[in-house]
Amino acid sequence: MRNISVFFCVSILSITGGLVSCREQLPSPEPTATSTIETPVQGDRLNIVVSILPQQYFVEKIGGDKVDVSVMVEAGAEPETYEPKPQQLKALSDADAYISVGIFFEDIWESRFETANSEMAIVNSSTGIDKITMVAHNHDHGHGHDHSAEHSDEEHDHDKEHSDEEHSHEDHDHGAEHSEAGHDEDHDHGAEHSDEEELLDPHTWLSPKKAAVHAENIYATLVELDPSSQAFYQQNLDTFLAEIKQLDADITEILEPLDSRAFLVFHPAWGYFANDYNLEQIAIEVEGQEPSPAELAELIQVAEQEQIRVIFAQYQFNSQSAQTIADEIGAEVVYIDPLATDWAANLKSVAQEIASASQK
Repeated sequence: MRNISVFFCVSILSITGGLVSCREQLPSPEPTATSTIETPVQGDRLNIVVSILPQQYFVEKIGGDKVDVSVMVEAGAEPETYEPKPQQLKALSDADAYISVGIFFEDIWESRFETANSEMAIVNSSTGIDKITMVAHNHDHGHGHDHSAEHSDEEHDHDKEHSDEEHSHEDHDHGAEHSEAGHDEDHDHGAEHSDEEELLDPHTWLSPKKAAVHAENIYATLVELDPSSQAFYQQNLDTFLAEIKQLDADITEILEPLDSRAFLVFHPAWGYFANDYNLEQIAIEVEGQEPSPAELAELIQVAEQEQIRVIFAQYQFNSQSAQTIADEIGAEVVYIDPLATDWAANLKSVAQEIASASQK
């Protein structure tokens, strides 16, 4: 099969007005029969399969009318427990590429995807993103917003200005080796554990800054598959990056004035978003585990101390614990969706919900 991992050292548009730089450039492998991609016949649309709905938004923004995009995890489903339908696996036989996003579902099913279409390129669009650690139930308050990570993306350079001269997409190095997951189906969702205590957060698409990295990787994949349309994809990429920059500015304007920076969520999907905007995400559920009675009591105490009056849940989970805490502190439960189809509108809406919640 053709496994493609897009890891390249380019300067991409930083949402804060600068560029993200990778620290490492891997050499392209020697061309082989298994790594060469056939160029589609001119006029054909690329058949791209993605894992979640926000990825469809990204791919269609860059690919335009040159791509057909199918989504594996259907609307309303939870990716960590989703099982593809037989017809979805069968449909992979016609796919040019599967673009993964770095979630645990993909580790479990990747070998099945390979079996369904050994000629399909498999690309992880989160390649190059430094992932943070999922929050734990115990919260160390009063030390800033970064409770879900020990490290940040400080090694990235966000302080240079994006320009067409600096942003040459044709020089991307698309040849780094893709490592296969090789996990069994009884995977316990710990694929990204660096050790027994640390689970890396896969929700990178919820950060505009990280979404720009996804966009660059998707662009590179489409160009690999369809090099004759490079100028078309580049124009769309530049337009999309500009839209992301504006979205970031809009969200910053919404959230910057807030005095209270903490928000309480059921599932800790918003760590990257919190880091982007100097917020503190306090999570009820971590690693699929409901809080113990002692942890629930602690969360209630924290919510009272932070004067939290809104608890954010999501439709994909049974959020009874969120309702229990809400009942105890006189708060309301508001649903937000990390998997919404309209990615940009959704992030702006979530920012507005957080701002509104801080004023209650």
